Amino acid sequence: MASPSATAVECRPPRPVIVARYTALYDEQCEFCQAFVSRLRALDREGLVDCVPIGADPSRIAALGLDLEACLRELHVVAPDGRISTGWDAVARLARLFPSTWLIGALGSVPPFRQLLRVAYRFVATHRYCAL
Repeated sequence: MASPSATAVECRPPRPVIVARYTALYDEQCEFCQAFVSRLRALDREGLVDCVPIGADPSRIAALGLDLEACLRELHVVAPDGRISTGWDAVARLARLFPSTWLIGALGSVPPFRQLLRVAYRFVATHRYCAL
């Protein structure tokens, strides 16, 4: 029998603390990219993603072993474990981080949706500076 002076033991596991963050490298000259980052920041209440404009710190891109021209062509996301996602795969990876966009990211990561959305992403990325 426990003595009255014994303290209660917490039975729930502690909530994991995420120290490492995702890094999203985007073209700050692109209006689509700016809108995406604005939405991403609104979703990211826990600070899981560090949004880095490519032109602000080219040395950071080199330090990550990435090619500047490739980063200008499409979104690049570096996961906390160092894995790199690009284009639609990067968008889907980030979408899976948040409850309100998780389904988009999950469906967008499996065939045939992944292939279709990769084509759509490439089209938009290629034509993002064209006047509509």
